[in-house]
Amino acid sequence: LLGVAATTFFLMGLMIGQYSSTGSTNKTELYECQLTGQVFLIDEGKKTADDGAVVIVLPVDARIMERPAPQPLRPDEFQPIDNPSITAIEKIGGRVVRINRAGEFDLTLQGPREYFVLVISRYGVRPDKERIPKSTVSEIGGFFFPAEDLIGDRKFFLTRIVLNRRSQNLAPIVF
Repeated sequence: LLGVAATTFFLMGLMIGQYSSTGSTNKTELYECQLTGQVFLIDEGKKTADDGAVVIVLPVDARIMERPAPQPLRPDEFQPIDNPSITAIEKIGGRVVRINRAGEFDLTLQGPREYFVLVISRYGVRPDKERIPKSTVSEIGGFFFPAEDLIGDRKFFLTRIVLNRRSQNLAPIVF
């Protein structure tokens, strides 16, 4: 008799729990994350700030519907005001900033989330025979077309990061 009563109450508890749930799953709350870093160039044995280099941060899980022209994002042709490319990147949760005179950048993004961080040097030029890896072209090709035009002949750095803290600092990038 005790076993029957226990089983009955257990089954009733399962039914009540099943029908009283909201049916929604708990989603991770997004919060603001600060991403900072430094970008330098080795020039004649001296480490100097690569001021004017461009940092483009793109959410891995997003895509831009109409891929923007890469030219207004390149360090040599950068247009910070009324730039449709920057607007398109910000709409999907990305950011674009330039390296300051101290060689630093500081921006705010939503986390926890995974991002591509692409840094394009203003002064560092790749050797003529050094090609952009196909993996880089495929990763940024979903955002820009043609992807090679964004980087041009400049040195660059591409990595994936997971922003999962309120403040994160990238290791210094040296070209």
